[in-house]
Amino acid sequence: MTIGEIKIEALKLMFANVGTMSVNDLEYLDSDPNYADYMTKMSGSINRCLQRITTLLKVTCKVSNSLVASQDDGVYTLDLSSINDLYSVASLDLYDNGIQRNVEYTEITKTLLVVPKQGTYKVVYYPMAQEVTSITGNSTEIDLPRNIACLIPLYVKSELLEEEEPSMAAQARNQFEASLEEIDIAPKTVQRKVRRVV
Repeated sequence: MTIGEIKIEALKLMFANVGTMSVNDLEYLDSDPNYADYMTKMSGSINRCLQRITTLLKVTCKVSNSLVASQDDGVYTLDLSSINDLYSVASLDLYDNGIQRNVEYTEITKTLLVVPKQGTYKVVYYPMAQEVTSITGNSTEIDLPRNIACLIPLYVKSELLEEEEPSMAAQARNQFEASLEEIDIAPKTVQRKVRRVV
C-alpha cells in the first residue's frame, strides 16, 4: 500500500463525497481549499501511526547478518551496533556446528548483549518505523503487511477530525487500536528467558 493510497482512503473515511477520488487526484487535492489543510497534516499523522505500530511491535521481524561474539575477561558479548534499523530484539539464534538454536541472553544496552558462549549469532529483531515526512512521495510503499497498512487511514482520521468531530475521531481511534491488537505477527520462535540489566 502506498502513501498516496493511504491518504485517499483516509479522505474516503472522513468525507462521503470523495468516494470516487483516486491517487491521481492528490495533486489537485493539495491545492483545493476544502482539503489542503487535511492534506498538509496527513504525512505527520501517518508518521505518528507508524511509530505507534512499531511501539506495539506489530512490524515484521527481520534477521541480521551473522555476528560473532567477542570475549573480555570470560564474558561473551555481542555488539548489535551494525544493525542500523534495530528497534528491539525479538530473539537470538546461535549457529553451533551447523545447528541453529535459540539461546538466552542478557541485554546490557539496546546494542550490547551478553551471550552464553563464543560463536556466530543471528538476531531476529523488530525494525525501526519507516519515516514519512512532508517530502515523502505519494508512490512510496509502506513497508508493512497489507492487513496492517490498511488500518493507517483509521488513525489518520482519528487525528485529523479530533477537533471537528471528536466522537467520530474517538470511534476511528478505538477501531484502529482494537484491529491492531488482534493482529499477531510475532515470530514463532520462543525466547525462553531474557534478562535486562538497567
